[in-house]
Amino acid sequence: MLDDDSVPVRMPPFTPSRAAGGEDLEVGDLVDVPGSMYGTVKFVGTVQGKKGTFAGVELSEEFATRGKNNGDVDG
Repeated sequence: MLDDDSVPVRMPPFTPSRAAGGEDLEVGDLVDVPGSMYGTVKFVGTVQGKKGTFAGVELSEEFATRGKNNGDVDG
């Protein structure tokens, strides 16, 4: 718990390993995104009709206008 004088520490974004199959990634993690952007992981798991583990990332506010989609799969 933070007291009134505490300053929250923001961890730098990291690039998850493809080899780990998403196991090193958790909802809430701050991650690097291609294109020199970063964002927060909002979903990690399987997607119906697709193979593998997927991560849904909400881009940080300063990059939101550069996003390619709204998170829908084949929608």
